[in-house]
Amino acid sequence: MRQFSALGVRLDLPPRAPELNEERPDLSTLSSRPAAIHPEALGIAPPMAAWTPLADVVPGRFLAGGLPADPGARWTLKVPKAWNGRLVCAAAPGLAPCEAYDLYWGDFLLSKGYAFAVTDKATRMLRGTDAVYIPLDSDGHPSRWLGRLESLVRHARGELVTHAGRAPEKTYVVGVSNGGYLARRFLEERPDLVDGGVDVSGPCWHADGGGFLTQLPAALRAAEKAFEPEALKKAGLLLPDGWGGLAAFYRDFLWGPTLAYFTAHLDPEYNGDGAAYDYAARPASVHRAVRALACTGKLGKPLYSIAGEADLLTAPSVHLDPYIALVHAAGRSDIHHVVRVPAGSHNDADRHIEPGVALLMPFAHRAFVALTA
Repeated sequence: MRQFSALGVRLDLPPRAPELNEERPDLSTLSSRPAAIHPEALGIAPPMAAWTPLADVVPGRFLAGGLPADPGARWTLKVPKAWNGRLVCAAAPGLAPCEAYDLYWGDFLLSKGYAFAVTDKATRMLRGTDAVYIPLDSDGHPSRWLGRLESLVRHARGELVTHAGRAPEKTYVVGVSNGGYLARRFLEERPDLVDGGVDVSGPCWHADGGGFLTQLPAALRAAEKAFEPEALKKAGLLLPDGWGGLAAFYRDFLWGPTLAYFTAHLDPEYNGDGAAYDYAARPASVHRAVRALACTGKLGKPLYSIAGEADLLTAPSVHLDPYIALVHAAGRSDIHHVVRVPAGSHNDADRHIEPGVALLMPFAHRAFVALTA
């Protein structure tokens, strides 16, 4: 049974998040492990044995609300009592809420004293029994995501001045999947506001039209051919032996839904089957919309890019390799550090399905340590 039986429903969400400003005895997940972890945090994190070890709770201040000029975009800021004077900002992965990074980034950063701020990009899905509901109004358009990350960085810095008495000495951006794409774009467009970043499994939108709108239809066609190797190759995908179950999961939960989400925003007139989508034949307006999202490679601050060689969504041949080429063409290769993980997939939670998946999170954490050294 295909699980996404209600993707793309126009659904209103509460326009403004509740404002919170409170001291908490623990900003980490230690007090809630394992039973009360947010499901979206579990959705991108590795199995429990690989979670960040925590020696003790992390007390501090928790702030949350809607971005001042954009209240539909929610944000959270966690400031440890023993704040180290540095700030990390992130846009949530996929279409997830701010809590999605609680295990992946939050515990690691908070335990080291970093303040950690996240925005959900105003793009939140709701889960039903066998359906996912995603609002497709213009407020959630991908072209607005980068501006929301900038607003988060500025707002979080201001909140630290107000509540901690000083601005951060250093500011960094991190992200996974769509959040990784935004970390890249931020370092291209607003490097003056930050000191570097880490992206994990980040998509690359191409000015020439490459990326999801060409890759995912090819992946869906490969699924119709039982993941035949040559068909997968046309989608730039590498499927290790024995990973058929994981590929089926991606077909049902990621390939079709991801394509449907982006065509709904970038090509709203298209009503056909995803496997039949032909980006090259679509109107010029669609190509302009894609170019508006395109990466440039013009990094202004150091970036570490972490990628799984067997990523079944943002395949390196379609996303990482073209981005490396863009950075090289821009003359910024000296500040772009690439870590390829053999047998790494898109998402560390994939190890629940396929035990052979290599984890990306430890590499992301080591990259952050190297960035901030």
